[in-house]
Amino acid sequence: MIEYAVSSSGVTKPSTGWSASIPDVAAGQYLWTRTTWSYTDGTIETGYSVAQAGKNGPRGKQIFKSSYEYTPHKPDNWWSDLSPAPSVDNPPKIGDTIITPSGNIFQIHTVNVGGGGGGGVFEVGNVLGNIRGPSGTDGKPGKDGVGIKSTLIQYASNTSGIVAPTTGWTTMIPAASPGYYVWTKYTWTYTDDTTEAGYSVGKIGETGQTGQKGDTGPQGPQGPRGPQGPQGPQGVPGSKDVPYTYIQLGTPQNPKKGDLWWHGTTLNDATALQYYNGSTWVDQSIQQAVLSIKKLQSIEIDTSNINSPDINSPFNHVQIDGAKSSGNLELKDANLSILGNIEDNNGNPNGQYYKSLLSPNGMFNYITTPDQKGNMSSVALQRGALQLQTLISDPGAATKKYIQSEFTSKDNVTFFYVNTTALSNIDIDYAYIYYTRRGNLVTVNFQIHTIANQYNYLRLADIRPGYKPLLTNNIVASCLSFSDPGQSTAMYSSTPSGGTVGWYSNISKASGSYGGSVSYLTKDDYPTGDSFFG
Repeated sequence: MIEYAVSSSGVTKPSTGWSASIPDVAAGQYLWTRTTWSYTDGTIETGYSVAQAGKNGPRGKQIFKSSYEYTPHKPDNWWSDLSPAPSVDNPPKIGDTIITPSGNIFQIHTVNVGGGGGGGVFEVGNVLGNIRGPSGTDGKPGKDGVGIKSTLIQYASNTSGIVAPTTGWTTMIPAASPGYYVWTKYTWTYTDDTTEAGYSVGKIGETGQTGQKGDTGPQGPQGPRGPQGPQGPQGVPGSKDVPYTYIQLGTPQNPKKGDLWWHGTTLNDATALQYYNGSTWVDQSIQQAVLSIKKLQSIEIDTSNINSPDINSPFNHVQIDGAKSSGNLELKDANLSILGNIEDNNGNPNGQYYKSLLSPNGMFNYITTPDQKGNMSSVALQRGALQLQTLISDPGAATKKYIQSEFTSKDNVTFFYVNTTALSNIDIDYAYIYYTRRGNLVTVNFQIHTIANQYNYLRLADIRPGYKPLLTNNIVASCLSFSDPGQSTAMYSSTPSGGTVGWYSNISKASGSYGGSVSYLTKDDYPTGDSFFG
């Protein structure tokens, strides 16, 4: 007869609770099996065996899928990019595996709760490999699989423990004499109606004499740590007072002044160095005039000079002007370049990209339309000029329309000129023309003195280059009389056939002083030879 019972001890067998049914066994508990043999001579013998149910272990390593590609040792990657989604109660762990959309395989090196999307951020190490191999050719169709239809267990006794019995098989466990062997035969019938047999054998022990006391067995495993004992007397100072260097993750217990603690499992992966001053651990720095390192992994570098031909700094989901962006900052060949996309506040791209470039030639920036077939705007600062471009048509239009402008330092000063030698003709004995220009706007002031109006419509002077009107023959200045109120003289622009544009007069009264001004637009080049002020 076979019975079972559960106990918390694996040494002392249970005295109660025996049952013919196998009970549920909690993790860490022991399952005892009691076998009782009844022999034909009326005697009974009992044997025991015991096994422990395994304890629940910690969560094993987990594999995550990511919706983003990663750069090795780049911190602040979001939990929310991982699937299945982690949480604060079930965060990703150091050593977990991540597979990116391209198939690259990473392991998590650091995990931090808080910040980023999904409840925390993490950092990955180098690429370990890629799960995507080349596609193989289709294999041939396989045969239908075979399963087990039934299992038959039979028993038989025999004097041999080597040769299986050929007869006497029964489904009941036979009564076997001491020294005999009990054979167990397993016959499996498969779904294709084929059969297979397997055997196991056990010997009924012979009744022997009481043996001598055996030797002491090997020492068992070390038991759990006991409670701390009372403090012993003060020892004689010796080598125990020499500072000790710890290399471990957990805080050292009972340190003494002068001890050093490297945070890590080995010096190769240590992330910090601290010194114990007798009451607390104090951060330490490593000072070295020249330090040659094959690979430097760090979160923060405090330094005055970094000498490197190329620097790449990828970024993910950074906040920019009411939105987010992912991209890359590159310093290479004397150029600083930033290329990124535009995302909503959930990190979803909207199709737009931007680029900013700083080089010895100047600065440049643009942002594309959502269809990436044009720019919403662009700006360039180079060769002393600010160049602007703005889209004024629909961003999705097949043909896009822009306004373009360029500004230089000449656009922000006022040029001016006045003739130092008086101008004159038959009707005007002297005249002065004052020119001022800011941008493309010109103002001309006339100060004239007339002596006759017998001819009229006479040319007084050429219009000075840099101040010529856009509407060449349509500028008229009304000059009021200082000598006879109510009288006026007109100065106007005109171009004779085959000639150049000039100022002409139309005098209303024979003599007197007149003054007036007119403003107009010009497209002339700036008169950089004239005086100017800011």
